[in-house]
Amino acid sequence: MAMSFLDIGSTATSAVYAAFEPTEPKRSLGILTMLRAIEHSRNLGARYYYPGYAYREPSMYDYKKKFSGLEFLDWESGWNTYAGT
Repeated sequence: MAMSFLDIGSTATSAVYAAFEPTEPKRSLGILTMLRAIEHSRNLGARYYYPGYAYREPSMYDYKKKFSGLEFLDWESGWNTYAGT
């Protein structure tokens, strides 16, 4: 019902591409794939995990913003803590 592709680097992982069954929102499959990717990343010893795209405006990627400890890159000021909406 869900899957993601995890790119593995020397200190970080990235899961930009994922898919899950949209008719099953109660299962929170996007969150599940993120948690499994984070777990696998930690087991690999990765220091960072990049969950992929998210926008300031409401979008289908909003489930990614439910986590704490998020940061975002501002091209002018660098990395910033995401405080939520």
